[in-house]
This record gives sequence, C-alpha cells and structure tokens, in this order.
Amino acid sequence: MNVRLALVGAVQSTERALQTLARMANLPLLVLTLPPEKSARHSDYVDLHPLAGTLGVPVIDVTDVNNPEVRERLSGLELDVIMVIGWSRICGPEFVAIPRLGTLGFHPTLLPSMRGRAALAWTILLGLRETGATFFWIDEGVDSGPIAAQRRIPLTGSEALRELMDRQLDALEWMLSDLLKQFSRGERPALQQDESRATFLALRRAEDGEIDWSQPAPAIERLIRAVSKPYPGAFTHLGRRKLTIWSARVASYPEWFALLGQVFVVDRDGPVVRCGDGNALVLLEFDLEELVGGAKPPSAFAGQPRLGRDR
Repeated sequence: MNVRLALVGAVQSTERALQTLARMANLPLLVLTLPPEKSARHSDYVDLHPLAGTLGVPVIDVTDVNNPEVRERLSGLELDVIMVIGWSRICGPEFVAIPRLGTLGFHPTLLPSMRGRAALAWTILLGLRETGATFFWIDEGVDSGPIAAQRRIPLTGSEALRELMDRQLDALEWMLSDLLKQFSRGERPALQQDESRATFLALRRAEDGEIDWSQPAPAIERLIRAVSKPYPGAFTHLGRRKLTIWSARVASYPEWFALLGQVFVVDRDGPVVRCGDGNALVLLEFDLEELVGGAKPPSAFAGQPRLGRDR
C-alpha cells in the first residue's frame, strides 16, 4: 500500500528525500517548495522543479505553508503524512493537523540534544565525536515532538561541512526508506523525547564566520570547516578586500616570530598565518575579493601583511 504524502522543502535534503521516494515507488502527491527568487533563504537551496517535473510530481511555490489556500489544497489530498524536510519557517497547528498520521520533520542531531538552527555548523564547532539524524512528529514546540526514527553517526572530529552533510543525507535516506515501510503497514512509530536531556542551539548568521586571529589555530580551523561550502564561509580581510577561507590546516613554525593574523611566509601549499596559540594556519583554499576564480598571486601577500579589519 502506497503512503499518501506531500513533501515540503527547498534544500539538498529535500532533494534526497524526493529521490528516495522515487526509488521506493512512493512518489508524493505534491511538492511544496520555495520559488527560485527566494533561494537566498538557504545556503544549500535546490530548485526542485526539474526533478519533480521528470518524475511527474506536481509542484507549487510557496513562502508560507500556513496560507489558507495551501492548507485547503493539501486537505483535499487525503494525506497520510506531510514530510517537512529543509524548511526554515514555522508550521502552524492547522497545517500540522492536516494528515492522518501527522506531519514529519527532520533534524540533523540526536534529539533531544541540540534543538534549533545551524546544527551542522555547531556539530563541527563543538568538536563532537558523535552526532545523528532524527525524524520526529512536529508539535507546537521547536524540534520537540515524538521521535519516529533516529540514526547515530560517528565522527572523527575532522569532518568538513560538505562531508557531514553527505553523511546526514545518507542517514536520511536509510531512515526514510524504513519509515515508508512502517507507514505502509499502518504503523506510526513515536517515542516521546526526554525533556531533561534537551539542549538548544543559538542562531548563527553569516557574519559569525569572521575569524578572530587571537583564537587558537585548531579553533579557527574548526570554524573554517563548520561554515565551508555550501555555507558562506569563514572570512577575514586583507586590507579592504574580503578574504574567504574554505580550507586550511594547522601548522607549527616555531622558528618564526610573527604578529597575530600576520602572513609571515607563503609555503608551497599557501599563505601561513600566525594564530593566538603561537601555532599557524596554512590557507589551502580561499577566494580573495576582486580576484577571479580564487587565484593566489604571490603579490597579494607580499610584505608579510596582517589579516583582519582595519589592517
């Protein structure tokens, strides 16, 4: 028995969910997504129109799923489940109540740990050695509803954002496949979250990626990994030009004395910058504003400049 469902979202995890539903021969009756002109809402925005069109799935562009017209259309589909995967706006109680089994959300942590936004970045910033992915039934709280499925993800502590995202997508696919089988049997797995174990994540913004060179080199390197592509990136300034750093490695140059944030040498891998703990970062991949294609001309770092604002 196919599960009657709708899919809401506009990011890479939404795309993977749609691909998984296609593989399971249980396509959604409707996809609700952001129009391309609103793509700035998500760093990992994906235009779902081409994939949905290929699969023959109807798509409607929405910016607010709580709109009465949206709710009316969904109500007419006699849905078992609505899946909200990669949607940053609140789903109101009238929307959540539409499907027979409930409205399912996805969160890239082991709930009830780390409820809130920017979970992938925080996972790297905190240096966690384990994380997870959770499907849960959306209620009136934030990431607080009963757990439908959960999968643990071991970490090495050296993952960059793209690698962590890929592992989350694999976990999503595995859990979604299993959940569809349960739903088709009429099952509704739901385990109440333990509120005594709940922790919360504060909002992060693009400007929080600015590098403080007084921090230890490993902390700066974690920041670079946490906000690397497809996020906006960690950044500093070289004079008046913004320098976005996508990857770096910690290095030791004990024979060199240099100021905080100073590019004191350019080795074969890239510019080397002094950090607050006396160690250094080698900048492996970066984009310097006004330079095309991330070029790294030696002249850009001539004279052992200091990085940061007002330098």
